[in-house]
Amino acid sequence: DNVFFEVINEPDSFVTVGWKTFIIDTILNTESNLPKQHMISQCNPSVLNPKASMYSFHYGTPDNLIESYHWNKPIGNGETGFSGPYDYAYRTQGWQWILSGGATYDNLDYSFTAQHPDGTACCPVQGPSGGGPELRRQLGILLNFVFSFDFVNMAPDPELVVSYVPNEAWVGVLGHKDKTQWAVYVNRTTFVVLEVRVPVGFVYDARWFNPITGDFDKSESFPGGVYSLVSPSFEADVALKITRRNVM
Repeated sequence: DNVFFEVINEPDSFVTVGWKTFIIDTILNTESNLPKQHMISQCNPSVLNPKASMYSFHYGTPDNLIESYHWNKPIGNGETGFSGPYDYAYRTQGWQWILSGGATYDNLDYSFTAQHPDGTACCPVQGPSGGGPELRRQLGILLNFVFSFDFVNMAPDPELVVSYVPNEAWVGVLGHKDKTQWAVYVNRTTFVVLEVRVPVGFVYDARWFNPITGDFDKSESFPGGVYSLVSPSFEADVALKITRRNVM
């Protein structure tokens, strides 16, 4: 269930559209009579193949998602790295990507070596990339947070947040199509005040979530309309879960 085919890793100009089309068709034809078919990802697509199940970028940014969301297929971030050895860079990249509407996120993990195939090697402080059990634990917290929502029915929803301070913060929002759930992620600050607008006539629960510990650090309820939510203080980033009452 966790396997998909990628065609092709970081294709250069010598990889023709015809070759990629042939490979995708070959996979589809080969698996057509098998009990399980796998998704096919087209990496860094210059020409979209409509038979691909999903598309992916390497070193993708939220701007890539904004520009390509109209493709209406899952979009992955297939490789990140070279931002130093510290967990913060890759944790925040993952949260930003997924909370901007991305479907998958993975990164180079230098803790897997021939001597340490279990991923326990120490990444050098001066090394180009990071990884290790602690980063994987933190990315697992992101996974659990996402799974607490009806994620497949959510999409970027910039209309939730009317304004925020400080203005140097980065804010990403996913909203449910029924306006019953929102997932918010904030970084580049140590506190934030969000002015949000939600449909009137309902009561909402807001729970501030710590991406490092996986704990909810503050909760409150508020009425529909425009309302200001004040975060607890945090180390580097924070998430927020908003749900309409009687909706899990």
